[in-house]
Amino acid sequence: MPVKSDRSVRSRKSPLFRRLSLRPRLHAGATAALVLMALFATLSSRSEAQFSLLPVEVFLAKPYVQLGKKTPDKQHPSHEIIWIARDSKSNFSVDYRARKTAPWKTATTEKRVIHEQLPSSICRYSAALTDLLPGVRFDYVVKKDNAVVFSADALAVKDASQTYSFVVVGDLGAGSIGQKRIAQAVYKAKPDFVVMPGDLTYNFGRLSEYFTRFFPVYNSDSAASDAGVPLMRSTLCMPVLGNHDIAVTGSNTPTDLNTYPDALAYFLVWSSPLNGPLGETHTANRPMITGDVQRLSAFRAAAESRYPRMANYSFDYANSHWLVLDANYYMDWSDKTLRKWVETDLNNAKGAKWRFVTFHQPSFSADEAHFKEQRMRVLCNLFESKGVDIVFAGHAHNYQRTYPLRFRVRDTSRMIADGTVSGDIALDHSFDDSAKTKPKGIIYIVTGAGGAKLYKPVSTDKMNWLGNFIKKLNADVHSYTMCKVNGATLSLQQISDRGEVLDQFTLSKD
Repeated sequence: MPVKSDRSVRSRKSPLFRRLSLRPRLHAGATAALVLMALFATLSSRSEAQFSLLPVEVFLAKPYVQLGKKTPDKQHPSHEIIWIARDSKSNFSVDYRARKTAPWKTATTEKRVIHEQLPSSICRYSAALTDLLPGVRFDYVVKKDNAVVFSADALAVKDASQTYSFVVVGDLGAGSIGQKRIAQAVYKAKPDFVVMPGDLTYNFGRLSEYFTRFFPVYNSDSAASDAGVPLMRSTLCMPVLGNHDIAVTGSNTPTDLNTYPDALAYFLVWSSPLNGPLGETHTANRPMITGDVQRLSAFRAAAESRYPRMANYSFDYANSHWLVLDANYYMDWSDKTLRKWVETDLNNAKGAKWRFVTFHQPSFSADEAHFKEQRMRVLCNLFESKGVDIVFAGHAHNYQRTYPLRFRVRDTSRMIADGTVSGDIALDHSFDDSAKTKPKGIIYIVTGAGGAKLYKPVSTDKMNWLGNFIKKLNADVHSYTMCKVNGATLSLQQISDRGEVLDQFTLSKD
């Protein structure tokens, strides 16, 4: 086919045709080749568009503190330092010291490719810091080819004799002004650790979304009101798996790695104790994945044993024990093996004064959109019999607190397909937040106002229909939950992004 005239080519609006018009005498075959090359480059760039704006500097995600995949020694805490960078011929190393006057040590560093689609693969680096001192700040430096490229300090896990504080806030990584305001407020509150009950990034839990909506907000170099805060490099953050973290676009559909090749980043960027009930051999009760063989193999190699085990785990902090559960649609918590693990885990927490459970989809919520998502109620009897004090959830983009309650499940042997759980509820209306500090039952809290678009306020009539078990509800502002523990006394406040106290109460034990 002959090449079109210079005039006809210039009449086209496409930049591609305008570029070709500068060379009207090219052979037709050469022209076609150029067109195909340009189209291929365009398609390739679109397929990797989510990574096109990543910085070319040393780190894609600067170092941050994790508890680590091993169950820590309470007398000698350990932590992992993790960072994400492009693969290169350079060598990273980490030096640390347990306190200011201690000698420096060199940590053992590991490297794992977590995304292979680019000419320069993306790698997760981790360094194990051992023999730390409970509740003492430790220093660490990250070196690249023996040159220091990052330094920070962080607080080691406290022991049971020490007072501590923690923040719980979910539905975070929306890339919103509200998210940044909450990040600023949490950073200024200086908690000892932060628990994040699900929906860590929107909308699909992709690695690219962590780079654009999560790490820049929670692990920036400085605190700026319109950007982010240097929280994660110095403060332990504990993750929980939510529905937006698994790239599921409909109910009962697996995560498609062909459509979202960087999905399930939860299992790539976090490092929590691998003491949960699920192993690689389990075919149920785990995030299901689909895709071509190469993508599935690459994901499993990148996640290692984190998938699927890290979806459910437990950890201790000071005099508290935490049970972190996956509440997504594929989990059947009527399964005898899973229930036995929950029971055994809580039985083994004999030294814990406080027992907390956290998962994403709440057991009790005045939330019309998710009204039938009650599946976690099937565990209520276990929580009550094992002395759980508070259950924290997210999912609903507001704040809710129930009366102290007990829920008798009518049938714990199966899960109803529509997500509802039948049972009888008993509420403790005498608990008055301050004078009477020993509730009869468990308090269930929804703290999902961490940055995603807030849900509309619920009318009084609808609230009575949806949940007469709700004591407090606020859907007006973004907020977070702040808890302070001193031995057998716990004080909780719900605080808005403007610093207003929206709710508060005290719990005490003998």
